[in-house]
Amino acid sequence: WFGDLGDIIEQFMGGMWWWFSNRPRKGSDLKLQLSVTFEEAYHGVEKTFDYTIQVQDGQYLKDQKKSITVKVPKGIEDGQYIRYTGMGNGGIHEWPDGDLYVRISVQKHKLRHRSGDDIVVKMPVDVFQLMLGGLLLVDHPEGKVEVKIPKGTQPQDVLRVKNKGFGKWGFFD
Repeated sequence: WFGDLGDIIEQFMGGMWWWFSNRPRKGSDLKLQLSVTFEEAYHGVEKTFDYTIQVQDGQYLKDQKKSITVKVPKGIEDGQYIRYTGMGNGGIHEWPDGDLYVRISVQKHKLRHRSGDDIVVKMPVDVFQLMLGGLLLVDHPEGKVEVKIPKGTQPQDVLRVKNKGFGKWGFFD
């Protein structure tokens, strides 16, 4: 009269599976990580790399290799994302592709680190330079920077050099 309960459930679930697997939908987003050096984060850089997405091939998904050139803007901070619309996994039944999010990982530097937009460098200074004053050459992403040590500087003092930190400059010069 109603047939076997298992047949009814299978027909219903089979129909649902077909509906879920064949309905149009946007492709899923991808998140990848790109490592850059401290200097590359300071100056900005372009890096090309390959990645794999999934695209529809008939009723199945297949892997497809893609290549992208990521334009890392100068001054980018560790952990920031760059979004590329439509560069993620393929959409189903001609719906839009997902997006690609590239997370920037700035490598640690052995001599300096970032604090906000400032570059902090700890340097050993001779006691006579502290008492009498002098000049110190400090390693910087733009090359050596001359830092004036005022007479009577204390060991815990922080010396500032204007316009030599990270800035919000946009992409490239």
